[in-house]
Amino acid sequence: MEQNLAGHIKDADRIFKENGALQPTITEMLPGINNGIDPWKLSECTDIIGISCFNRPSRVTALYMNIATSMAKAFNKSSFVVEAGGGSVKYMAPVSPTAEELQSTLLQRAGHGVKGLMYWCWRPRMSDTEGNDFGLVKPNGKPLNKTAEVGKLAQRLNELYSIYDASERKSDVAIFSSRQINHIMGYENMKDTYCNSLIGANFMLTDLHINSDFITEKEILKGSLKKYKTLILPCAYVLSEECAKAIDT
Repeated sequence: MEQNLAGHIKDADRIFKENGALQPTITEMLPGINNGIDPWKLSECTDIIGISCFNRPSRVTALYMNIATSMAKAFNKSSFVVEAGGGSVKYMAPVSPTAEELQSTLLQRAGHGVKGLMYWCWRPRMSDTEGNDFGLVKPNGKPLNKTAEVGKLAQRLNELYSIYDASERKSDVAIFSSRQINHIMGYENMKDTYCNSLIGANFMLTDLHINSDFITEKEILKGSLKKYKTLILPCAYVLSEECAKAIDT
């Protein structure tokens, strides 16, 4: 199913370009450790890697950004947060984030290398549970005070874009991530064990203020390990002989 979905996206991208479309194509996904799709497969299909991240500044946000940054490095593409929350939703965050939290999250995402961020659902909508104060304006369209505060920071980042765009977030540690292991351990009801081992490795490094990237077997076989000083193999349930040899050398 993952391969089929990636194929549909590739076909759509090809059809757009064959018919003269000039705008870049972009994915939109939740790049978690286990969310039912393979973000690495989808990230190969379009010009820009697009992700959703509604979290407040936290290790979870850092986890999402690490995955996005890792994919962007692997495929030499840029990454965008195409859905970010400016307010709360009933089932995710019953308390609306403050201007300070929104600014901190914006800086955290920028620090992880995303090239753009868009606040989804700018105005509240009445159709479902996301019609709370999810947007950055009131129902009548009047901007909230926190909107102006976040806007000042966004304006400053835009002013420094040339410097920021030429920079790169460097990591000395790689964390091995395998969709194959994820699937196989799922058959044995051990998927949580694997996913938690990946998340734990990322959180441990985040707490130690150590930058890390996720790396797949495909990237290891391409020789990408040479960029790192340390490789972490969380719950390495399955490794191909080729990958094991590449790690050994």
